[in-house]
Amino acid sequence: LNTCALAVSSLKYLYKKICERFPAYVNPFNTMDKKLKAKLSRTKKDEAERDSLTAKEYRAMLGMLRQDGSYRGMLDYALFRFGVTSGLRAAELCGLTWGMIAEDDEGRAKATFIGKGSKRRTVQVEPEALTICRRVFKARWGRAPKPTDYVFNSSATGTTAGRAGISKPTIHLHIKAIIERGKAQRIV
Repeated sequence: LNTCALAVSSLKYLYKKICERFPAYVNPFNTMDKKLKAKLSRTKKDEAERDSLTAKEYRAMLGMLRQDGSYRGMLDYALFRFGVTSGLRAAELCGLTWGMIAEDDEGRAKATFIGKGSKRRTVQVEPEALTICRRVFKARWGRAPKPTDYVFNSSATGTTAGRAGISKPTIHLHIKAIIERGKAQRIV
């Protein structure tokens, strides 16, 4: 939430507690005119709250993306599913190589990388999302990924095949296009 919203929320809580302790005290938030109440209610919502998908919307988006069997459709599905289930930021997705992902004997996978603030982070990776990423890589490059290959690649060819990471603006464009497709089909 923005600073104003936090300040208003804190004041409301404070006055509520004062009124509970001293019943004769009049809470100023209860005596405000409609214009002032409307102005205070216009504070920005938290971006994560405003922009997050519900579980139903997420499943519907996956269903929509799964229907497109083209390379672009597979990439969009992999990027969306991997990004949502891992919680990685766009910059972290850009720099993620196959060598940063470790799988155990039970099929669980973890990605370890340097994240925001140059801090070492380790996150769980959904096995299905990883399988889809491997399929996309093989469809694009015709081979299994090497540890030095990026999980999400640019459209580079030749000697850089698999070793040119997708850019952050490109990831943002992909996600924006995915969401627009979801909006067009009235999923989100």
